[in-house]
Amino acid sequence: MSATTSSMGPPVQSERRKGLPVTVVMLRRDGQRLTSGEFHAAPRLRGEFILRPTSRHQTGGGASHMAELIVAGALHFTPLGLPLFNPTIELADHRGFVVSGYEIHSAGGKLAHVEQAWLVTPHGGV
Repeated sequence: MSATTSSMGPPVQSERRKGLPVTVVMLRRDGQRLTSGEFHAAPRLRGEFILRPTSRHQTGGGASHMAELIVAGALHFTPLGLPLFNPTIELADHRGFVVSGYEIHSAGGKLAHVEQAWLVTPHGGV
């Protein structure tokens, strides 16, 4: 995150979110684990990985944290897919990590928690 100096006190954080540059592969479709063939054909999404608390305005179904994959612009950011609520790191090594949680899907006017997992591979040095 960037900060600016204010004559009225300490640095003020800007609204620009700074995340970890990554490639993500979604490992589930409609809550079901992808087959090997589906995994190899799945799109590789490049963006910034953000892990943060949910706000009182978000409908996380009681979740306290969320993971997002975003593409950041100069003035705003664009999410790449749905956020992952209650993210948990399931596996991590020198190549990256697998994070699991749930997405919120809407069908027929009802909200449903749908299991999802992401394979997250960081770009370059951190």
